[in-house]
Amino acid sequence: MRTDLTNLTITADEIEALAGLDYSDSLAIATYQALAFRHPKQVASLIVTELFILIFALIFMLSSSLIVLRHSNSFVEDSSVVTQLLIGIVILAIIAVFIWNIYLYRQAQQMRSLAYLMREIERFNDVIHTIDWIDQLENHSTRQLQAGGEREEAIAALHLTRDSLVSSLQAEKLIRLKRGRVSYHDILTNLETNLTALMAFGTNSQTSEYGRLLNQALHISMSVHREISKL
Repeated sequence: MRTDLTNLTITADEIEALAGLDYSDSLAIATYQALAFRHPKQVASLIVTELFILIFALIFMLSSSLIVLRHSNSFVEDSSVVTQLLIGIVILAIIAVFIWNIYLYRQAQQMRSLAYLMREIERFNDVIHTIDWIDQLENHSTRQLQAGGEREEAIAALHLTRDSLVSSLQAEKLIRLKRGRVSYHDILTNLETNLTALMAFGTNSQTSEYGRLLNQALHISMSVHREISKL
């Protein structure tokens, strides 16, 4: 990948730093994305996480119960009593996971805007990977595609889009943490400025591959501006 594309890519570490995310926030976002967007990979990941939490709760409760019984000299050998104990532990584990899911769902609702922004960031990175794929085709092609000017225009548009995405993460963080409405309005003004500049790019021909990618960048910025305006 060329340096100009590498510098454009928004990494997971950068998202965490800009949005101020911890593990529980990331889990809440993944939960919302799985429930709202229903991507097979995200749904599968959510199911695996739920199973892991249930198994962890079962192991923790079972081991804790055995330790308590041993120390209280009440370790039972009656199989029926042991069965009832195991059933009780399973029920308690399910209740604990249910309560955790209620908490996680509420957290996920608070992360709605951020989940949408992260989806737009994924689309943005996909556009970068597509340009990289085109670059590789040109490097192995026997003839040049004569698209240097279009590529430069697309890169310029992506710089504006990246700036909008970074600003949107900062704006969402300010609102979520209830800090600085003035800074938020400054960021919103910046988003509007970038969107206006991108719309000027969008007046050009969209028949080439670079033109279609530029159009995608415009749609991403429009979606970001619309989402941040709701905050």
